[in-house]
Amino acid sequence: MDYGRRSMFALLLARRKLLGMHASIGLWQGKLRDGYKLARIWSSIKHTFVFA
Repeated sequence: MDYGRRSMFALLLARRKLLGMHASIGLWQGKLRDGYKLARIWSSIKHTFVFA
């Protein structure tokens, strides 16, 4: 295996790792966003019950 092909392989591996990281970051952001929405809904529900 010559150097050019090896570096190409390393680049591909690095890219796959990065893509995986991006996917998990996206997942976490989605979870955080959902959690934020739930928290806002919950606080508005609490508000309604407290002032009802």
